[in-house]
Amino acid sequence: MAQVKEKKRKLDYVEFQEGSFFKGVLKHKDPLLISGNFDGEIYSASFLDVAASSVMNAHIHAKEVDFSGKINGNITADEKVILRSGSKVIGNIKTIKLEIEEGVIFDGQSEMLPEDTSQQNQ
Repeated sequence: MAQVKEKKRKLDYVEFQEGSFFKGVLKHKDPLLISGNFDGEIYSASFLDVAASSVMNAHIHAKEVDFSGKINGNITADEKVILRSGSKVIGNIKTIKLEIEEGVIFDGQSEMLPEDTSQQNQ
C-alpha cells in the first residue's frame, strides 16, 4: 500500500487548466500550476507545479519544480526538483536537491549543482 505523501504547499497559483494548450516561451515570477499541455520553454522565478494531466514538450528553468506529468525536455531548478510517482521525464535534470518517488520513469542524466548556486542566480 502506498504511503500518504506530504501535502503540496498551499500557494496562490496562476493556473493553465487541464484541456488548455500553450506553445511558446513563458516567463513567470509567481507560483504556476500547469495542468494542461505545454510546448516550448518555461522560465519561472518561483515554484512550478506540473500536474499529472500535463503533457509537455518543453525545457523548464524554475526556482523549484514539483513534477507529476510527462515531459520530453530538460528541467533545471535553482533549489529542488520533486518527481512524483507516475511521472515520466525524458531529458536531463540539473538541481541542488532531487527527490524521485517510486514509480517514476526517468530516462536522462541528473547533475547535482553545488548549494551556493541558488545564491548566485538571484
